[in-house]
Amino acid sequence: MNEVDFEILVGLPASGPVAVTFPASNLGFSEGLVIRFRPTSTEAWTGNFQCGENDHTAVYIHPDGKRLIVIAGGSDYLVDPRTKELMGQTTDNISFSCEVPELEIIVFGDHIRFWAEGKDGRRWTTPRLSWDGFAGICVTGDILIGKWYSAIDEKWHEFRMDLASGEVADPTFEADFRRVKRVSE
Repeated sequence: MNEVDFEILVGLPASGPVAVTFPASNLGFSEGLVIRFRPTSTEAWTGNFQCGENDHTAVYIHPDGKRLIVIAGGSDYLVDPRTKELMGQTTDNISFSCEVPELEIIVFGDHIRFWAEGKDGRRWTTPRLSWDGFAGICVTGDILIGKWYSAIDEKWHEFRMDLASGEVADPTFEADFRRVKRVSE
């Protein structure tokens, strides 16, 4: 059972208590992703999350049902909505996220790799899979299908990843990188 409900707002409220800023150094001078939290054990409050380097935004109830994962313009925030505490922040450049309820994980990606969080923390992290970017990502059951970019042949190549393990069977960045020939001086 989830211990919190939330709502993404169109902007900062015109009245009421001042929004809690994330990160704390944001000081509320910049409006980012604004969320109204309604924990079951404490009173409702508003958070203002500074956006990162892209336009990917999402909010998930953590698989533990107690915390929230907020992605604001690529920046991630792990928040305890009962205490208003920032419990973790790792990157400013998440470009993909997807909840996989049947595996009790949330999958994240940036422009070169993917990782999954479960109720007890990080489940897996892939090695680098792309030179710079992914395209056409879709999730079917417990398989992620997408394309990775090769700087060698300047083409997109399909890959499939098992979301339970993070294993990728198809050749990706590492195999491509080994094809690079060193230029002699």
